[in-house]
Amino acid sequence: MSVKVTIKRLLILDDDPDYRKLLLVALKKHFSDTVLDEYDIQRQGIPTDDFNWSVYDVLLLDYDLRQQGVTGLDLLEKLGTRDDFPAVIMLTGAGNEEVSVRAMKAGVHDYLRKQTLKLNMLHNLAEAIVDACSRRRAERDRNNALEAARKVAKLEASKIYSIYMAKYKAVQSKEEARIQAERAKLKAELQNHLKLLKTIEKSRVQAEQARQQAQEELEKLEVQLRGVKATLDSNAVKLLQQQREAAELRLRRTQDKVMETAQEHRVAEDVLAKSRWKLEQQADIQRQLEADLEKFTGGVDDLSKAAASGKKKVRTQADDLVDEISSQLKKD
Repeated sequence: MSVKVTIKRLLILDDDPDYRKLLLVALKKHFSDTVLDEYDIQRQGIPTDDFNWSVYDVLLLDYDLRQQGVTGLDLLEKLGTRDDFPAVIMLTGAGNEEVSVRAMKAGVHDYLRKQTLKLNMLHNLAEAIVDACSRRRAERDRNNALEAARKVAKLEASKIYSIYMAKYKAVQSKEEARIQAERAKLKAELQNHLKLLKTIEKSRVQAEQARQQAQEELEKLEVQLRGVKATLDSNAVKLLQQQREAAELRLRRTQDKVMETAQEHRVAEDVLAKSRWKLEQQADIQRQLEADLEKFTGGVDDLSKAAASGKKKVRTQADDLVDEISSQLKKD
């Protein structure tokens, strides 16, 4: 991974103890300096409201918690808006569109299917953890920038407009540049996945054709074998039996190839769906950035106009802006 991000502490919240142990062993090899904790929801129950989430940088959250009808998304939708909540990676047994949409709206930074992790545990999961932690910190930096602007605006609204607008735009420009770069990367990956899917589909058709040919050959040999047996020609029977065994072997191999290409097709479809989901997630972040900037710009423009009417009026408008930005920050 090209970006180095220090992850001090990570929490695994999953109902399966064996899967938690598997994650702990795998992640320890990659994050040797990180404290890795596990939460046994079967024994400890749903985390209470006073649970200290702030000590964790990243949370690996299972979707199906098998606990009182509560899912991981239910837990996230209740607690995910807290400022001290860590970056979240959702682990699912079987993804679907409804779950992915809810996950994105609830603030999940990434979601991974458990079947995929079994095939490529360290690379995919480690990358997702680093990326989620980095993006969560970027979100907090952005929110901190807004909070700093709110406090200063209350004291020196008319004087600091140009300075802090430039600072916020710099933060926004940096985030937009990151989003654009990631979008370009995802679009390229999407094209590659589509090409791969077409290639796999072609291989699957060819494998099925080969299997059908082997099946037909075997059936013909069976007919011939029955005809030769009727003539009591032992040499011909032996030869046809050998040919039948060879045909059966080819049939088994082509059946294995059909199953293999079908599995490759499913994996490629999963990767394609994931890339599309990430593109939509980046678009959602972009829309949020634009909304933040519009809110900030409109509020400070009102303060600048108020400054010309006298110090008392500026103070009143500043108080209004404080309330307005506070409401926006709570929504964000």
